[in-house]
Amino acid sequence: MQKAERTAHLDHLEATGRNHISNRVLACGLCNGDEKREQNWEDFLVKKCGPGAELSQSRRDRILSWQRQCEQPQALNAEVAAKVEASIIRCNQVLDDCYKEVRQIASGQKNIS
Repeated sequence: MQKAERTAHLDHLEATGRNHISNRVLACGLCNGDEKREQNWEDFLVKKCGPGAELSQSRRDRILSWQRQCEQPQALNAEVAAKVEASIIRCNQVLDDCYKEVRQIASGQKNIS
């Protein structure tokens, strides 16, 4: 993928943290991929927005609110739970198909167009 094509990443807040949804946020692909890398997310916000900047504080507050919201267990009714499960299954299938394609390309079994 070309740098110009990277528009967003699903990023770990804490790089060494768990894969729980509370540790995942949508991030700018270029900033995350090229600038933040393994830095602490709060330090990176300050560096990117400036110390004491209203934007930095606003983003920090939204991220912390997201984490609190995700940590609280929420009961799903059966219909919603079934839809979520079906979506997860579809996502996993797409991911499996992409991995298979990458392995084929890497082994020279498929031409890149």
